[in-house]
Order: sequence, then C-alpha cells, then structure tokens
Amino acid sequence: MYNKQILENMMKLKELRQQELNKKMNDGQTISAVVNDIRYLGKIEFIEEIDGQNILKERDVYLSIEDENGKITYRYYNEDLQLVAGEDSALGTLVPSTEFSEKDQTYLEKISEKAKEGISLLEIESKVERIEKIAKALGVSAEAITYIEEIDLEQEIEEDEEEQEQEQEKNQMLTKEQTASLNIRETTNLSENIKGETLGNKLGVNNIELPNGEKLTDGEKLARVDTSSLGQYIDNTSNMKDSFVIIRSNGEAVPIGEDILEPDTTSGNNSSRSDLTVNTDGSVDRETNTSSYKIVNGNGNEYLKVGYDEISGREIKYSQWSSQKGEYVSTELKTNRDNLVNDDTRQYLKSRNQGVREATETLERAEKHEDKEDPNLDVTLVDNDPNNDSHIHIDENDYIPNSNITWGKLADKLGIRGSERLERTIELYNKECSKDKYKDASPEEIIDDMEEEANNEYGMGSYPEHKL
Repeated sequence: MYNKQILENMMKLKELRQQELNKKMNDGQTISAVVNDIRYLGKIEFIEEIDGQNILKERDVYLSIEDENGKITYRYYNEDLQLVAGEDSALGTLVPSTEFSEKDQTYLEKISEKAKEGISLLEIESKVERIEKIAKALGVSAEAITYIEEIDLEQEIEEDEEEQEQEQEKNQMLTKEQTASLNIRETTNLSENIKGETLGNKLGVNNIELPNGEKLTDGEKLARVDTSSLGQYIDNTSNMKDSFVIIRSNGEAVPIGEDILEPDTTSGNNSSRSDLTVNTDGSVDRETNTSSYKIVNGNGNEYLKVGYDEISGREIKYSQWSSQKGEYVSTELKTNRDNLVNDDTRQYLKSRNQGVREATETLERAEKHEDKEDPNLDVTLVDNDPNNDSHIHIDENDYIPNSNITWGKLADKLGIRGSERLERTIELYNKECSKDKYKDASPEEIIDDMEEEANNEYGMGSYPEHKL
C-alpha cells in the first residue's frame, strides 16, 4: 500500500488548498473554485544551496488539479507543501512560484516529464469506499482486507442489474470529433456557483470513472443533447427524456446517467407543472418545465429542470423542492443562449443554502405579491436579502417601528385612500421624521402631530397629493 506520510501530505494539501479557495470566495472575490484531485508524482531532483554549496536533493512532488471558474489549473507542491510552480491548462506553460523564482529552474523540466501522472487521492478514496463495501458484505472488518485486488468482486458481491448498467454507461466516452457532431441543445458551465459550491461539485462529476480507470477531473460544461444523436455512439439504456454529457477541456464528452441525474419521482406525471422561476434577467414569474431530474449527489431536495423561456426557448434550471408547499422554486442557469445574467439573480443563486426551508420561505415571500397581482415581481422581493428590495412590500397590520400603531391605522388617521395608500403613508411619515423639529420626538408624537394637522387643515378628507 501507499506510504503513510505521502497519504497524509495529500490529504493535508487538499484541505489546505480548499480552505484557501473558500477564503477567497468568502472575502468577496469573484472566484468559483474547487480542488478536483491531489496526485503524488514521485521524487524530483532540486538543486539547493546549503552552506554556500549547491547540493542535489530529491524531494517529493505533489500536484493539485483545480477548477477555477471553468478553467483547469495545475499547482505543484513539494513535500513541505510549499508551492513550487503553477500551470494554466490553456497556456500549457510552467511558471515558478515567487518563493522558487530565484532558484535553479531545471526542476521545471523534470516536473514536465511527469506528465501529471501519479498516485491519485481520488482513486485511493474510491478504493477505500470499495473496501468498506466489500467488508460489510462479507461481515468482516475493513482492516481485514489488505489489498482490494486480491478479492474477486464477482464472487463476493452480486451487483444488481441497475448498478451494472450505470457502470457500463458511465465508462463510455465520446471522442472530440464525435462530440462536435452531437446535436447540442444547451450548455452551462460546471463552474457555475450554486448555493456555495460549483455545479460540477454539486453534481459530483469528479466521481465519474473514465474508461482508463481515472476519475473525471477536467470537465468544463454540462450539455443537454439530442438523445438520438448521442445514441449513434453509445448504448443508451436510460429512459430519461433528455440526455446529458459532460464536455471535457480536451473536447471529449462523457455521457452521464442516473447515478448523477435520475428522473424526478416527486413530480410524478406532472413534470410540466408551472414553477415559480427566477429568470436570468432578474424577473420572477411562473414557467412550465418539460422534464425534471433529481441531483443524486444533492441534499434530497435539489433538481435540474429543462423548461421553456419566453425569450431564448429552452433553459436549464436549478430547482429546490418545498415539501411544506408541495412546490418547486427554480432559477435559470446561464447557458450558451444568454448574454448577461442579472447581478441580483447571480447573487441569489450563489448565496449559500439557508437550509431545507429556503424554498418554502421564497415561495411565501412571492405569495404576498402574487396575491396583489404585482406586475413588477423580481428576485429582490423573494430572496433572503431584505435590504435590496426593488420596492416596498408591507402589510396593513405591520407596526410602525418603535410604536404601537400599524401603517394601516395611520393611513386611516390621515384619511389617505387608494391602492397605494400604504406606500404614500410611509413616504409622508419618513418625510416628517426627517424634519429638524422631530429630531428628539417619539413616533407617537410625530403621528399625533400628523393626525392633528390633517384634522385641522383638511377636515379628515383625503390627504392631498401636494403634501406628499
């Protein structure tokens, strides 16, 4: 098995890098990044200066494969977990880190010779999971199994037909030329930030195993494709209405099946129901969907949907299910059909998940405006940020801050009527509060003065427009 120190370094490096990336996101930087894999490349010779002499030393080198906003980057570390070099997949050029820029650069050539191959932490974790599964089936401890290769899985564990079909399907891959010939309907970036993590991470695409046994670490886009065009190249036994593939950075495509997205049983036969939908332009309405798929790696209430958009045709949407309301809340993802995404929509989509009640609370906020047939319903009125609302939303029975009088009661006192009487009442009250004479006055004192003025000057009639 693998050296314990090497394994510990790989796990430490993964944790370290993910913490650094999370800190960047929490600090407000426009970055969406995740560590796809950590690999041990072996020992590489470095020339180090010791007591004034150049000494040739062998050092362990590790590779961190990362996805930053849809772009694959490679970062190389030594056994002390110091960054020694970095590489952009698009440029393919190794650049020494600041700490190593003044040192002998011959190690860069040795790193290039490694071709990014090595012991994969993802593969090790996968083997551990398989060992635990086998141990459970055999009724023995995981420690009793030394090498997974010594066990005949076919004799010891009988996988059901569904699992076998999923294994066959996920191990298929399309060449760059085959991918180019697919009838691709829509694509969305796997780097899309959804509730605090990338779409790729939420789907768990890094767990997909390629035909060569390696894990998929360079996926860039999720594409919805025409099922018949995909059927030319793979034996597709799935009964899903839509077909999806992951497009890699090298142009190849990997079909995904029901181990990633499975048909939505919550919708039943009513997958075309009308869902509350946050659109890419920031508007909120109810739109019809043609199909719905549960995110297997999600929290149990997360889905991807395909639905109609009044402007661009079809859209891929991220949906959350509210069991309390028996409804979904969907948000359109940016696809190749969209030029821009509203900032409020982007922020709503990326805001870290507030828990299982998030969809319910969004629906409840929307209901207040739908009951009034609000034509200007937008994402700022249904999101979790009360400070960015595009217009005031209040209730007759809401109390004026620091008082025992409701807004509705004040409107009655002032004789203000009409469909927008509450908005007019609030505007008038705020103007009165801003006057110098009310600097130290209580809300009740201000309200009493406003009522007295209305009685004296306007005889309890409708409060005149010019006063507003």
